[in-house]
Amino acid sequence: MDVLHGVLAGVAQTTFASGALTGVLVVAGLADSSRRPACWALAGAALATGGQVLSGTALSSLDAGLPGFNGALTALAVADCGAAATIAAVAFSVLLQQLASHLGLTAMTAPFVIATWCAHGISRLATGQRNTSRITSI
Repeated sequence: MDVLHGVLAGVAQTTFASGALTGVLVVAGLADSSRRPACWALAGAALATGGQVLSGTALSSLDAGLPGFNGALTALAVADCGAAATIAAVAFSVLLQQLASHLGLTAMTAPFVIATWCAHGISRLATGQRNTSRITSI
């Protein structure tokens, strides 16, 4: 039950909130708009929480949702690139969070940002897509 609460707390952290009940409300809000993002937020938080726990993160950090929030954010941001890219990006965010922890750095949302940039960059290279910015040079 601690892991489930940790996953939900990880989703709650995406809105700078805490607790499993808040996570349920965030998932419900996402699901009300579209079930797909709700599922990806849960899947990302679950994969990241599982990866963090398997790599030795203290179970006491589950209550705060810290092991799962980067995974939830990454999954939400990369879901449009496909399932394989999303899972790989979440795994990469877990690796980056562990690396920062090992180096004694506070990661905050850096793993999410870096993993998302990498996944979108690789997706653009793989599809041959160029810059999609609508801003034109003057």
